Amino acid sequence: PETMDVIYNLNTKCDRYIRMQLLFTTGIKKAEQEHLTLFEMCQNRDIDGAKYLLKKHILEAGTAIRNLLLERQSPNN
Repeated sequence: PETMDVIYNLNTKCDRYIRMQLLFTTGIKKAEQEHLTLFEMCQNRDIDGAKYLLKKHILEAGTAIRNLLLERQSPNN
């Protein structure tokens, strides 16, 4: 229950940024594929592969969100 609470709270706090990243970048297809791959890795108990892909997925999405926000703050926009 506590782990699910942490996940729920993180998702709630990050939701608008996740939506922004998916809507304003080409992230939807990539996210769908990565989520499917993560699910398959978990089913196959590929812990190391899942940890690696999850970390990569989160960092790349974070970078995309950061770049999008910086671009929108740019005086040229």
